[in-house]
Amino acid sequence: MHFYNERTGSGGIIKTAGFGATNMLAKNSERWMSMIKSMTDREWVATQNIGSYKVNDRIGPQDANILQGFDGKEIQYPTVYFKNESGQFIQREILEYEGNYSYRVRDIIVDPTNGNMIPDTKIDEHSISGVNTNYKVWKLFGGEWSYE
Repeated sequence: MHFYNERTGSGGIIKTAGFGATNMLAKNSERWMSMIKSMTDREWVATQNIGSYKVNDRIGPQDANILQGFDGKEIQYPTVYFKNESGQFIQREILEYEGNYSYRVRDIIVDPTNGNMIPDTKIDEHSISGVNTNYKVWKLFGGEWSYE
């Protein structure tokens, strides 16, 4: 993109590049994972006046609920699937926001061929805290190991 202003005699050229960062690239390359983390692991700040938020104010823990939109309406996320460090396929449901950047989740080990719970396994309900960056939201939803 370029621009030129004849009245002021000013101009410029802006060069940009676009690239896709995928889960596959992240899980197969430390370099890609590091780049994704460095681009997205920034604490949230309000960038405009929204309600009582002021420009560049840190969003407080009570305000950072990803299960609720700015309009106060609940956001319904689909159930997500990912592979854990042990190679098991996990179905995760985000149950509720507990406050202070923490979410209650339910993890179930499932059969990767049909998505059904594997018999004789426990349902694991636990809290995940510190979800205050886009990177941490990505990890909440399975990160580089997530599946659709």
